[in-house]
Amino acid sequence: MRYKDLDRALTAWVAEELVSEEQAEAIRRREQQAAHRGRRDAAIQTLAWVGALVAGLGVILFFAANWDAIPRPTRVIALLAAIAGAYGGGYVLRELRGRAHIGEALLLLGAIAFGASLFLVGQMYHVQAHDPLALLIWSAAVVPTAAVVRSRWLATLGLVTFAAWFVWEAVQASDDEAIGSALVGLALFGGALYGLGTGSAGRVGSTFSGPMRALGAVLLPAGVFVFTFQGFYGELDDRGALAGREVVGLVLLTLGALAGAATLARDRTRSTGRWESVALLAAGAVVIVPVAFPPGDAALPLALAANVVMAALALGAVLVGYANEEGWLVNLGIALVGIDVFARYFDFFWDLLPRSLVFLGAGFVLLALAWGLERQRSRLLAGMERS
Repeated sequence: MRYKDLDRALTAWVAEELVSEEQAEAIRRREQQAAHRGRRDAAIQTLAWVGALVAGLGVILFFAANWDAIPRPTRVIALLAAIAGAYGGGYVLRELRGRAHIGEALLLLGAIAFGASLFLVGQMYHVQAHDPLALLIWSAAVVPTAAVVRSRWLATLGLVTFAAWFVWEAVQASDDEAIGSALVGLALFGGALYGLGTGSAGRVGSTFSGPMRALGAVLLPAGVFVFTFQGFYGELDDRGALAGREVVGLVLLTLGALAGAATLARDRTRSTGRWESVALLAAGAVVIVPVAFPPGDAALPLALAANVVMAALALGAVLVGYANEEGWLVNLGIALVGIDVFARYFDFFWDLLPRSLVFLGAGFVLLALAWGLERQRSRLLAGMERS
């Protein structure tokens, strides 16, 4: 409940003599202090993450600028010291000194330094290896570390690097640009993450459940979104047959997405689980069919189907978020509605009107859409807080 709603409620309770004026004032002070602590913690956490990312970038740039002037043994020792120092300092600050935000930021810095070291050491010793393998090793090292130290940010990094590895593999799997299979893979990976993270939250633990759901909720509609454009299917017709590695990867990710949908459907604690499961299956179908089978003359029906699924995902996120009191899903759904409406505007009118009128109209559409979505978002979140 927001503070102003609580203040109105306390005023009514005092009038009804449910609480005394002194008790109401004590509750107000307590909630004000809690809100102040929450804002302070959020500011500290933001500064810590920004500091970790900037420091990580600084480490990478320092070594890149002075790489040739540093002897090889010194380079390796310096990289290992940076990793050990960040991990060790993060553990001490978070577990022993109670500085949770700063400590976790240092753990994230250590994981970034580890990933940078993989590429730098490989370049230093001219290792002739499969390039995407570094991302897979990075992910394989970060994910267990996240489980041990119980860090959501490390879990997120591990999942993101795994997704990046898949995209890189998909692009290198054939001589043609494998953008289609990469997008399908991301959508299926997103569906698997969201389904397993939501339906098996108790088994995977809070460390991975939140990042899995958040990343999956972004990747799934991102993959579907590209398939809403009819022109994209022409590019799919022009590419050759799927390479062997692409087929294996897509089959594995399809099984993962099916497992996620099944897990959601069996979750009796979530009232919207079955509907979310259906959405995952529909999204998987509209992205994998055009890549597995050449679209040909079916480009328009396939694009229409993808548009229907995209709209269902956007509006469904709002409804599911409201039903389960998850404000982040409401915000994501409203953002997806705005993106989809704006994309459809350009998709339909770009070739029909002069460019100046297109952009002028787009400006008014954006302003009206922003006003309407923000108003609806405020109403939905206020309703969730009151319930």
